Amino acid sequence: MPQKKPATRASIFLFVSSAITGGRKDNVNEYPGADRQTIEDFGLKQKSYQITAIIPHDNYVASRKALIQVLDSGGAGVLIHPIDGDIPNIVARNYVINEKISELGRAEVVINLKSILIL
Repeated sequence: MPQKKPATRASIFLFVSSAITGGRKDNVNEYPGADRQTIEDFGLKQKSYQITAIIPHDNYVASRKALIQVLDSGGAGVLIHPIDGDIPNIVARNYVINEKISELGRAEVVINLKSILIL
């Protein structure tokens, strides 16, 4: 399967790794004086994504500025994931940019994204 170039809105970055969190929403009920519990299933959780990426050397300052602008802009967008393809309705929650003085013109970015349900 050909990999897509990862991006969010108009900002492109180099993909390093990703972690996807999903599962089900539930409520565990425990009862006093009883050795049992019940679990209520409330359906699927919306997926969360943690992307580790590198801002490329080419046009580093402009690429860094564009990525920050996209992540700070709010609203839902499409994440182009290199393995899962287009993932619609993604909202950036927070990010960390790690820059080292010994590696000027390169930064590692950890981006936390959340899938939302648009009604």
